[in-house]
Amino acid sequence: MKNKNYKKIICIILTIALMFSLVSCGSVKEYKGKPGEGAVKVGVILQGSIDDAGFNQSCYEMCQALEKNIDGLTVLRKENVPETSEAETVMEAMIAQGCTIILATSFGYLESMENCAARHPEVAFIHQGGIIAEGNMSSVGGNFWESMYLCGIAAASVTQSKKLGFVAPYAIPMVIAAVNAFELGAQSVDPDITTNVVFIGSWSDAGLQTNSVNSMISQNVDVIAQFQDSTKTIIELCEKNHIYTVGFHVDEKDLAPDVWLTGSVNDWSVYVDMVKNIISGNYEPQSLRGGFEEGLIDLAEFGDNVDTETQNNIETIKEEMRAGTFNVFTGPVYDQNGNMVVEEGYSPTVEDVQGYNWLVKGIIGNID
Repeated sequence: MKNKNYKKIICIILTIALMFSLVSCGSVKEYKGKPGEGAVKVGVILQGSIDDAGFNQSCYEMCQALEKNIDGLTVLRKENVPETSEAETVMEAMIAQGCTIILATSFGYLESMENCAARHPEVAFIHQGGIIAEGNMSSVGGNFWESMYLCGIAAASVTQSKKLGFVAPYAIPMVIAAVNAFELGAQSVDPDITTNVVFIGSWSDAGLQTNSVNSMISQNVDVIAQFQDSTKTIIELCEKNHIYTVGFHVDEKDLAPDVWLTGSVNDWSVYVDMVKNIISGNYEPQSLRGGFEEGLIDLAEFGDNVDTETQNNIETIKEEMRAGTFNVFTGPVYDQNGNMVVEEGYSPTVEDVQGYNWLVKGIIGNID
């Protein structure tokens, strides 16, 4: 009897071991090459529509740049993919269609990307805006606070009320940095200028955008900037109400010819070089963050309302940023309560900036 029980236990243990072995072998492929090497298809996943006059349209421009500058490359894209498990399903479908490089263009795609990357070591994954750099996963993100500082200078040159507005999504580090930089840029022209910021809890909700713009107009704000993925609603409202506007991600001067100042845009040449490098078999995981110096961002064309002197001033500072000699947050910098948060003479690192959870003096609004 004991012998039979013993044999039964052994059988159970062996069965369980075999099951784990099969699961393990089925979930991860053995791959000895470089991720994405020799790729002929790239998959690009977008959270919104390519006609949003914002980030997703900008990503479409990236798709065009990839196909234009890399011979024989086909780019498959999928629009309006939510930041849920559906993103993982879309990635798997693209891989099944032959994509060996996947660009996940929204921060909320990170978990789906990690899951797919574990199953597909032969595929190179690039995450937009993240900080991951391991295995077959890399990330890219722009330091938009640099361009927003310059936009603040442009805003200061036209405001009559000395009241600026900023429509923001969430109080996360890269957004807080952009809002702060915008106000600091404006203060460099006139220390009395204030910025009214509203965190609407969305990247693209047209209703919330409309409510925020109307509220700002009622408070005598005469320049409105934004950190939104879909920018069209805000820009068109500004044009309709004769409020100066600053764009984000895409040059949309044609949408608001009477009130356009400038905007923060992406420079996709770095992404093209990154994909070329992967295809050539030189992939190494990296977290690439940067601004003008690294070639990840640029400034949109100036509108007719920005005078020549202001344009020249902005161009001079932009070249200093490109040379790495101008830091937006060099101290002293004070928060809303008057506390010195960056000491005089100190130039914060990117890591410092990503840790800021305060708003600078002159900003009206809260991050709670």
